[in-house]
Amino acid sequence: MITFIAFLLALAAFCGIGYAIYRLYNSDATQLVKTVAEKQKEEKPEMKTYAEGLRVGGLVEISTVLESFMLTAKGLTFKLPEITGPLMINQLTRFSLFDLDIYRAYLDSGLVLQLNTEGGKVVDRELYNIVMDEKGLARDDYNNWNKMVYGKNIRTPDGIEYISRWDSTKSIVENLLPGNDYRRFNLRTFGRETSDETVEMLVLEVSYNDPEVRVLVGIAIDPTDVKII
Repeated sequence: MITFIAFLLALAAFCGIGYAIYRLYNSDATQLVKTVAEKQKEEKPEMKTYAEGLRVGGLVEISTVLESFMLTAKGLTFKLPEITGPLMINQLTRFSLFDLDIYRAYLDSGLVLQLNTEGGKVVDRELYNIVMDEKGLARDDYNNWNKMVYGKNIRTPDGIEYISRWDSTKSIVENLLPGNDYRRFNLRTFGRETSDETVEMLVLEVSYNDPEVRVLVGIAIDPTDVKII
């Protein structure tokens, strides 16, 4: 009889502990901790990726093959900076041109990697230097650049001539990714062939909201010339 009573007391004590644990788990304080943790998990932003895995904060690796080519290339205005490792993507943008969706990755070296896509597939890859990025230009200077963007050729101060690759100038809205910021400008691409038959492109962008001009010089590259990490 004593043993049975002891068993009942032990069982009651066990049930009491279990109930206390249940109350503790479901207390307001515990629920608050759970709610905050779940909310933080829900609000943690996923890093969105774009063409071929491009993302802000991602890395781009320049191949040694491209570096070797640039060491022997003749007559190019485009230059590779000194590269000691993968280059970080500081900013991503996208704009439409003809039937293409164009993605630009602005790298921390001053290089710009451009991927031209059609139907979600990359059809061309280009690598650029920004050789000019001027804001707040005097009105006369701005007007001179604005005439150039509608011209059929452009000559640099070094006497290098680039011929327009299109019949007309295109109006562009370049959207920041991700985000709502954008740039609006008129764009025209010019090209020339160097002595070793490399085609070099000059892209002229003249803003039509502010007196701003940007000039990029670059070349087309092969898929193996860069690796997006």
